[in-house]
Amino acid sequence: TALQATMQVEVIEREDIRRSGYGSLFDLLRHLPGMNGRPPVDASRDGDSPYLPGGAAAATSLDGMGPRATLFLVNGRRLPRYPMVSLQQGALTDLGGLPLSFVERIELVRGGASAIYGADAMAGVVNIVLRDQADGPEAMLQTGISNQGDGAQYRMQAATGNGGAGDDWFLGIDLQQTDHVAGDRRAWHRERQRYPIGLLTRDGYYLPAYLCPSGMREDSGCWYDSSRPRSLQPASSSAAAYGHWRHDAGNGLHAHAELRASLARQRYELGPTAAALRLADGSLINHVFQEGGSVRPAIRSLELDLAAGIGRDRGDAGWEAGLSRQRSETTLSTEGAVRSARLFDAVANGYIPGFTPLDPAL
Repeated sequence: TALQATMQVEVIEREDIRRSGYGSLFDLLRHLPGMNGRPPVDASRDGDSPYLPGGAAAATSLDGMGPRATLFLVNGRRLPRYPMVSLQQGALTDLGGLPLSFVERIELVRGGASAIYGADAMAGVVNIVLRDQADGPEAMLQTGISNQGDGAQYRMQAATGNGGAGDDWFLGIDLQQTDHVAGDRRAWHRERQRYPIGLLTRDGYYLPAYLCPSGMREDSGCWYDSSRPRSLQPASSSAAAYGHWRHDAGNGLHAHAELRASLARQRYELGPTAAALRLADGSLINHVFQEGGSVRPAIRSLELDLAAGIGRDRGDAGWEAGLSRQRSETTLSTEGAVRSARLFDAVANGYIPGFTPLDPAL
């Protein structure tokens, strides 16, 4: 379904997508001029705390106005919002369930399109048009690895279809797997300023933690860089399938049906919980709770999109009626998070983070 707009429409054709060399819809869109991208690991840190993650959606937006101001359509229908809302960015649209192998073209309208599509199109509209036919069977296997010998990616794509008089149809599958890349695998992945671990008094005195973890102790104190243990690339796997059928009955009458489904899993690390505990006299204790290990989120995302309809084309005029059903489901489980109730119990029993050992029973 073509994009409806009174402004200029920018079109990226399938051949342009192939020549771009990008392996995902998210990577393709975020490198377009005026488009901002937020990788899944960054999006997951937009919750109540960097160590209590939200969903890891691969989201992009136009003109720096945030995901809430860019409307994403698939074949002219709204793409369902990601089930987990970002506290900083608001409602997100996850592009991870749409493989590039299913895309025929991408239509972009830059600038306000709220008069047609509503308030969530203030920055613009992106319409992703999926394939409706193929010239026989297609198959492709891809694999790649970074120049550091990690981050391997594997992909298998297969499709078949037909285009001609009467019926057009397309059926495709896309399987992907990406290996995890730890944050300490790149020397440049560092914070500009490290955090002092230990006691900081109101008058500026710093007492380094006695129990400073290995690798953080220096002559000047105990220092923590939160970027080093945080994943650069999640370990992920996805499976997606898409089918489209259209029947032309003659005299402009047609019927169509399509089904799209995807299942994606991601695992990554955010590092051990780091927190500042304020004491009664106003002093602070900065501590890294390595006792609980690294915070390790695991996310499972399911998307289903079913549509069917009939219509009639008569020159410049026509009509179409249809029904659609969408479902977007995300499950998040997190290991290694610090429970505040148990922390308070430990402090009540004499535990001083960084200065006394934690009772294993707590």
